[in-house]
Amino acid sequence: MATFPSHYSLIILLISISLFTLTSSTNSTTDQDALLNFKNFIKFPNPNSTFITNWSPNTPLCNWTGVSCSATHHRVTALNLSNLALRGSLAPHLGNLTFLQSLNLSSNNFTGALPSELSKLRRLKALNVGSNDLAGEIPPAFGALSQLRQLLLGNNRFSGRIPRIFNNMSLLVEIDMSVNDLSRMISAAVMRRSSGESISRRIDSVGKFRRECTSV
Repeated sequence: MATFPSHYSLIILLISISLFTLTSSTNSTTDQDALLNFKNFIKFPNPNSTFITNWSPNTPLCNWTGVSCSATHHRVTALNLSNLALRGSLAPHLGNLTFLQSLNLSSNNFTGALPSELSKLRRLKALNVGSNDLAGEIPPAFGALSQLRQLLLGNNRFSGRIPRIFNNMSLLVEIDMSVNDLSRMISAAVMRRSSGESISRRIDSVGKFRRECTSV
């Protein structure tokens, strides 16, 4: 009877390890599925590109081109596919990369709208889709991206009004909305960090470089 507690503890430990492994595997599969779905939205300039074969279930997810993962949970934390001449649209499935902190799809030829599903990326700190051919309005749902520090949307064809929600995003330190067709400038309040340190932004709706600073 004296050995029962140790046996019981061992069983509990093994069950916990199994559940953790199963959860981690399931979450990694979710990330993989999200990226494979995104791949289906991409038109590659070279049909024999190593990118196509690299993004495959046969390759470990964290070894995929442009993908960075966390050391602990092996979840996708960064995706950098900048300047690869990629075409196509941005898949809503990107919103399932719930551990993503940095998304850089700049300097490609993506078209279509920004999917509102990106607002589910609550850990996102940097979003760069500049220098593409994206259009439509900036989704108001992006106000949910409370951790966002960098938002680069310049050199696209975005139109409509800049959502007021950006006025409440106190962590933003860099914004570029230049060379678009946006109809309203962000208010002066958003020009300040919560710490009161002055910053500058590129948000000119007619596409001219405009450097503005405010102080408290």
